[in-house]
Amino acid sequence: MSKTNKTNRILTALEVKAFKPKTKKYKKRVDKNLYVLIDTTGNKYWLHVYSINNKQQNAWLGAYPKISLAKAIKRNKQLQLDKLNGDDPKIRAKQYLKPFDVGSDNTFKSIAIDWHNKEKDKWTENYAKKVMWSLENNVFDIIGNKSIELITRQELVKILQMIEKNGSLNMIPKIRQRLKAICTYALDIGLLDTNHALNLEKTTKNPDTSKNFKHLKFKIFHKLVKAIDSYQGELTTINGLKIIMHTFVRSSELRFAKWNEINFKKKKWTIPAQRMKMKRAHIVPLSKQVIKLFKELKPLTGHYDYIFASRSKPNLKPMSENAMLNALNNLGYKGKMTVHGFRHIATTRLNEKGFNYYHIDKQLSHENKDKVGKRYNKAQYIKSRTKIMQYWSNLIDKQREK
Repeated sequence: MSKTNKTNRILTALEVKAFKPKTKKYKKRVDKNLYVLIDTTGNKYWLHVYSINNKQQNAWLGAYPKISLAKAIKRNKQLQLDKLNGDDPKIRAKQYLKPFDVGSDNTFKSIAIDWHNKEKDKWTENYAKKVMWSLENNVFDIIGNKSIELITRQELVKILQMIEKNGSLNMIPKIRQRLKAICTYALDIGLLDTNHALNLEKTTKNPDTSKNFKHLKFKIFHKLVKAIDSYQGELTTINGLKIIMHTFVRSSELRFAKWNEINFKKKKWTIPAQRMKMKRAHIVPLSKQVIKLFKELKPLTGHYDYIFASRSKPNLKPMSENAMLNALNNLGYKGKMTVHGFRHIATTRLNEKGFNYYHIDKQLSHENKDKVGKRYNKAQYIKSRTKIMQYWSNLIDKQREK
């Protein structure tokens, strides 16, 4: 909680307007029991703060500037009277939530859409569509039209169990995480007192992540390296496989790579934020082997935007998303190895060799959720990752000697 207004004077409308967003949401005292909450995007909300049985409670009074300072003060005083009369201020405050712009009826669907609208700027357009699609196809038909305040934990469990029954195990953790996030949002804006979506991990089976993206054990990795060397296909496909093997980026990050992202002099590839899963630019240090592979493609696609330009429409799009997977299948690795599997092989071996876990994770462009990981993730660790990438490329070369 932020420091309070120690002078006990009521803040002015100009002072409220002047509050700027910070890296974390914070609140400022405006009057007795009345606060203004400023979120990380600069949105402001009026908040009545009180206590029952020595436990702090929040009652929401509406959004600024839809609700003016004068109106917020009036509502705050009414809730103070309710408290004096022995009534819970939240009872009246729920009447104020309609202008709070979270859906006219506070149904789960309206709250979910509002949450999605506030979060989607952090995601790629494709990922935002996938999130909404998953809710429309797995959640909204069941609880979408029900008030979020009336939804029980058992109903959330039932949704996950229905997904399990349908055999879509990979969808379970995604829906579980999204239910949790939506209910947390509803909790933050005062619609819920308890998040029923917490700790639902044991209510259903979890997918076997080891089978999601088939990959080889390192002891037979040398066979795959030699097989790719011998593949008779298009150079974009061959070098695409080799580069993704060396850099272990995601398939889409490689396919949509453009020549202006490659800096041969500085030996780095900068993938722009809009192409990254977490909408954060990602630097890939380039080993001497990878630089050579990129240069081999220059005469073929150097006059196009896309490095891995499509054969049919090179000016408009990159190679097919199945091009590299089909090559692996043609080499006899169908059901044994996927393009994503290179990430598993690389990260497993590099961790076994004692490289810093956080530096490897940064190279994978993962979003660390633990506090220590987040501190590490603030740094690019280019020097360390450059050594890691050159070591990995050299190790790939050694596989040809087996």
